[in-house]
Amino acid sequence: MLRAGVPSDHLMYPFLFKALSRLFKLKLGLSVPAGTTKTGYDSDRFVANSMVHMYASCKDIVHARMVFDEIHVKYLVSWNSMVDGYAKCGNMGLARKVFDSMPERDVVSWSSLIDGYVKAGGYKEAMVMFEKMPEVT
Repeated sequence: MLRAGVPSDHLMYPFLFKALSRLFKLKLGLSVPAGTTKTGYDSDRFVANSMVHMYASCKDIVHARMVFDEIHVKYLVSWNSMVDGYAKCGNMGLARKVFDSMPERDVVSWSSLIDGYVKAGGYKEAMVMFEKMPEVT
């Protein structure tokens, strides 16, 4: 797009990050945030959240956390992306720490944490979290 002279916007980057996360193309993904900084879109909440998700999906939890920490107003998507990222990387201690720090939780947050415990072999912890999970009406 850039070579063709098509200007980027805040709507393009989330789609790009989502595609990169599905392809697990971290090496390519590392070059994209420079474009968001240059254009000023790095402070856009949709761009930042999709960046966190991309890094976490590619198991680069260090970059995911750096972007997460720079988000001034964290929405539920931001928190869920970090919980899920830590769980995917097998770091259930930090996944639980982020989960406990969340100002509000929805079903996705609980599911990410429970899924992470099960994948890490923490069946008792998963069951405890499942039993604490609020009912969805």
